[in-house]
Amino acid sequence: MEGRGAGSWESRRSFCDIDTSRRRFTVGARLRPGALPHLARCAAQDLTDRSLPIEDVFGRAGRALGTRMAAESPLEALRELERFLSSQLEELFHECSH
Repeated sequence: MEGRGAGSWESRRSFCDIDTSRRRFTVGARLRPGALPHLARCAAQDLTDRSLPIEDVFGRAGRALGTRMAAESPLEALRELERFLSSQLEELFHECSH
């Protein structure tokens, strides 16, 4: 998380060095192939090998997530990310079952 509180979403096909000098910490999640377009509700190629503000991927909910994560310790930020992704999946499953 960068000091200003905004999170970013990065999706990479391969290893990439990133400048972390302005970040307090970095958290992430490894997703199974094919999961990203369902979670983000957009085409995977729109996100692959790019770094985007989290609100560009998840809208207001993403902005709120970034704010919550920036206010937390690295471990709590990871838990926030886990809860957020779980809620996205629950919402998706609910939509698919109706």
